[in-house]
Amino acid sequence: MQHCLDRLEELAVREPRMRRAVTNVGADCRCDGNPHGNIPLAVQTAMASDCAAVELQRAEDFAAVFARRRAIAERTHYPEAPPPAELRRCVSLTVFAAYHLVPNGCFDERASARYFEEEYPGPGPHRVEIVALGGSTGRPAHPCWWTWHTDKIGPPRDGKTYLDELAVGEGKANGEGEVNWSRPIDRVVEIRLRPADLGVPLYKPTALDDFRADSRFAPDRTGASHGWTCPDREGLCPRPELVSSPVDYVSLSPPDGVVEVTVYPYQVPGALS
Repeated sequence: MQHCLDRLEELAVREPRMRRAVTNVGADCRCDGNPHGNIPLAVQTAMASDCAAVELQRAEDFAAVFARRRAIAERTHYPEAPPPAELRRCVSLTVFAAYHLVPNGCFDERASARYFEEEYPGPGPHRVEIVALGGSTGRPAHPCWWTWHTDKIGPPRDGKTYLDELAVGEGKANGEGEVNWSRPIDRVVEIRLRPADLGVPLYKPTALDDFRADSRFAPDRTGASHGWTCPDREGLCPRPELVSSPVDYVSLSPPDGVVEVTVYPYQVPGALS
């Protein structure tokens, strides 16, 4: 495994924007001195074999290998018990239009966004019929990140605060990345599901789940059953997080065939940027 970590270090030197993601992988490997690391020995062994057998130079090469190993990590870990609260997923309206309203961005995202704005105008809670959601809870083959409210952590002030507290970056949605058209972020959509309605296991995230440039992820190595987001600005509230595989909305059976969403304005007047 040390050879693999050395290769990763070389990557971080060549591509400084990968530094945090590379550091996270080394810090998250479970060993005698790091018993609560989230990457188990079986996955480390597979990663070491990959690094020895495949020419890995670019960040994309490592990311492709780690995407395969994420599945092994999930099978090796026991799934975590779901939180005693609704699961919440927060994305910009552009991402919601590209991946949630339509199948994997296959159709006209602009038209999808206009449809959503016309059907569900204004901020606040809305009920969206499951038949209107032709996409999935996240981008295919990528981790789907969830948070939830607690007694001490409730609704955010606005959409920008929410995205910042989830540490996903402006215009991104925890691995879903940029959509292929430019639109100023003016709304943020929060999707809410009961854990029982999601229908797939939840896992504590590892460093392999957010191996990308400018990652804001930090692995939790306390032995807790979930991770925490790491916002990079004072005054923001870290939020609990778990990951799952993405699920097509058509396979879900929420009460009354309806998914609850909340639309937040991107920024309220007087909010700090």
